[in-house]
Amino acid sequence: MNNNYTDELWHGVSWYPELWPEHLDTDLAGMRELGLNCLRLGDSVWSVLEPSEGEFTLDWYGSVLDRIHAAGLKFILTTPTYTPPCWLTRDYPDSVRIDKDGLPFQHGSRGHGSYHSLHYVRLSERIAEKMAERFGHHPGLLAWQIDNEVACHADGDFSPAAITAWHLWLEKRFGTIAELNRRWGTRVWDQHYTAFSDIPAPGKTPYSNVIGTATGDHNTSLLVAWGEFLSDTNAAFIHRQAASIRRHSSAPITHNHIQLERTYPADLFAPLDFASTDSYWWPGTAHNHHRSVAWMRGLKRRPDGSPVPFWLLETTPFQLGGTSTGVIKPPGFQLAEAALFFGGGTTAHLYWLWRQQRTGIESSHGAVLTCWGEPTPGWNELKSVSQFIKKARPLLAELKPTTPEIALHDPKLSKQLFQRGSSMFGHIDSQGIYRSEVDEPLLKGGWPHDLIPESADPKPYRVVLSPWMPILPEPLIHRMLAWVKEGGTWIIGPASALRDECAGVFTDRGMGPLEMALGFRTRFWQGADGVHGNLGGQKFPLKGLAYALDPEECTALGHYTGSYIDGYAWAVEKRIGAGRVVVFAAWPQGHYADLLDYVLANIALTRHRTSGCGVFILPRQSRDGRSGYIATNTEPNPAWIEVSKSGTDLLTGRNIPAGRVELSMFEVLAVLT
Repeated sequence: MNNNYTDELWHGVSWYPELWPEHLDTDLAGMRELGLNCLRLGDSVWSVLEPSEGEFTLDWYGSVLDRIHAAGLKFILTTPTYTPPCWLTRDYPDSVRIDKDGLPFQHGSRGHGSYHSLHYVRLSERIAEKMAERFGHHPGLLAWQIDNEVACHADGDFSPAAITAWHLWLEKRFGTIAELNRRWGTRVWDQHYTAFSDIPAPGKTPYSNVIGTATGDHNTSLLVAWGEFLSDTNAAFIHRQAASIRRHSSAPITHNHIQLERTYPADLFAPLDFASTDSYWWPGTAHNHHRSVAWMRGLKRRPDGSPVPFWLLETTPFQLGGTSTGVIKPPGFQLAEAALFFGGGTTAHLYWLWRQQRTGIESSHGAVLTCWGEPTPGWNELKSVSQFIKKARPLLAELKPTTPEIALHDPKLSKQLFQRGSSMFGHIDSQGIYRSEVDEPLLKGGWPHDLIPESADPKPYRVVLSPWMPILPEPLIHRMLAWVKEGGTWIIGPASALRDECAGVFTDRGMGPLEMALGFRTRFWQGADGVHGNLGGQKFPLKGLAYALDPEECTALGHYTGSYIDGYAWAVEKRIGAGRVVVFAAWPQGHYADLLDYVLANIALTRHRTSGCGVFILPRQSRDGRSGYIATNTEPNPAWIEVSKSGTDLLTGRNIPAGRVELSMFEVLAVLT
């Protein structure tokens, strides 16, 4: 397999030649003028390639790919299965998803195909295979993208085929209905089942129902299992197309994944070659891009331990939009945004889209060209990014992103519990809680980090954080404790280790296997409103559930004040071998950075001090010892960074001293030290 897909630097755009056949050469010439070297296409061309079932017309599209190659550009070819053609949904009504209200989705949008329809799955695999047969060895082919944004617009499927698949999945997962009843505790509210076929998909119930809607709460265990089932289903749909392509093409395969809560990234990307995503943010919120960098960088590693490069396949050229206009990215922001991704480890940065769509839902979305061919403000923004890539190439191509010393676990079942069935902390926004309570404190505190799967090897890291993981699987606990024994620091909580893998409350100890392994005991729990926790001379207000801990074989780091829980420990520590484990048993809202400052005070970790969570220092290093960094200010105001070494900025040629360095709004540095 050719490694230029990760070893080269790619700058490109999404293109729809089927919409603008009269502008092919003009468009390609414009891309070259901007310094772009790749493009992405194919996500909406199913009816172009197969206008009726079994009738394949690939010649015209093949000629377009030839012209791309002749123009000196590479292409990323997308399978078009998230926009099935009209003939498919017309001739195979079972190919359409049925929603929670019992009504089928209609043709006319996207993402409405049912991954449980034998017809839809078969035809999806066939079009992917036909594309691979015809285009799989094209000299201009850079990579494959399977489908697009899986499960972005539709969460679940309630069709008869999906319900059958759900029952089969449950049987495979639990083996016997007796085991499911035991694990789910179905005698509560008399939900006891006599067969897997009795178990409903989570449809409408009276409890917490909004009258007149298809809402209502279900058994939490059922909801977590349903989320796991959907994640497995989404991943399998992508995997089947990948297998069809690999029979005919050796080009690398990826998927642009954005719904991390609905489909677990580690499962989705397991048989794919590298990770990709879409990321749409703007000044003041652009620090959220870092979660994309962190999970993709932490997902896959090469045999030498270095991260596999990843791609950003979509961001807007200058303005968000869709059904209406959205936030404008100000002049200079596009470069600051691109520097964050390239500095963090991406080797491809692409935009959606090249030419404004003249009809349809997203005709107000920002593009590089207007419908009538005039450059938008995005034109000059992309040109500045191309210039940055050229000038910073010695840093970006020859030096690789360093591995942070801190890793953050990416929860699997815990995310399903929070987004579908948790009442432990109220009905929270699972994406929002991770960003506000974990990501932002880490970034503000200058703690660089990766986001790693629960199954990942923690050896590359010195500290691993497991916050907001109410489901902390027992195999993960034992694997992590072996790493701790060798010198690692594992910080668990808040809101972690509270439920078993079926979201049930433990019946042996309050925090189950974690307590057994560390030797502390939960005496009881209570709501934390009005309760405080002491730690290192500070006093934090608490929220949600608070577990009253008796340290026993551990050391108490902090105690509760207030209510029944007064005097019990809320933070404990256990030394194991050369390392230690710290557990926080309550939620000090907004104070995660303070907890880390206290626990990590005596560990000599690298901290990247900056003026805000949208200001980044992204270190790079080569195998021969050369080093440098990308610095970027994505915030709409001046900022500062603190660096330990002086060096030369490749973008301006000026010397950048060690110490505090001032950055203007959206300023970028590419420094060799």
